[in-house]
Amino acid sequence: SNMVFYGQEFYYEYLQNLEFLDKFAQKNSLEIRVKHHPNYVHTNNISSELFKNLKFVNHPLKKILMHTEILISFSSSTIEDALTSHIPVILFDPWKRYKHCKSEENLNKKERAVYYIHNKNNLKKVINTIRKSHNINFKNYIYTSKVRQNIKNLIKS
Repeated sequence: SNMVFYGQEFYYEYLQNLEFLDKFAQKNSLEIRVKHHPNYVHTNNISSELFKNLKFVNHPLKKILMHTEILISFSSSTIEDALTSHIPVILFDPWKRYKHCKSEENLNKKERAVYYIHNKNNLKKVINTIRKSHNINFKNYIYTSKVRQNIKNLIKS
């Protein structure tokens, strides 16, 4: 009891992010879909009532990613799924606490697969940078070989 993993948001941080994203979606006329962690899917209905500008979904991740332009996350295995699907990622960390993986902090640099931001005011800017990118480089985040060869390459390193 009373143990919290460093790479996870506290419940109140998660709620603050939902509040921010709800206002952000309305202000910028964006459709933001939220897939709760499986432990919290049962809250989709009440979440929809509280955050009217967010769409809460419970489809399989593969299906969601087929219709995703950009993934925004603090820390989740969905980051790797998005990158493997060639979907850029924004690591959103208002508490400056945790960087899930190597990421770009210069929000003006185009063609990056992962950006890290801690200032909420920069979210619109980084979305625009990603939208202006036409040849995003995912090679540092995904394996191009078959699984067996990837493991051999890791062992050789």
